[in-house]
Amino acid sequence: MKIKKRLREIFKKIKNKFKCFGESKRKRRKLLHTEIQERLR
Repeated sequence: MKIKKRLREIFKKIKNKFKCFGESKRKRRKLLHTEIQERLR
């Protein structure tokens, strides 16, 4: 449960970060995914 909460916080931060970019949704999702993978390492 704790990990899920942390994940959500990280997700929010990254989401805000990527909001500034005018990227396509698919590209942004890919970036988001890689970023999360990096954070979890």
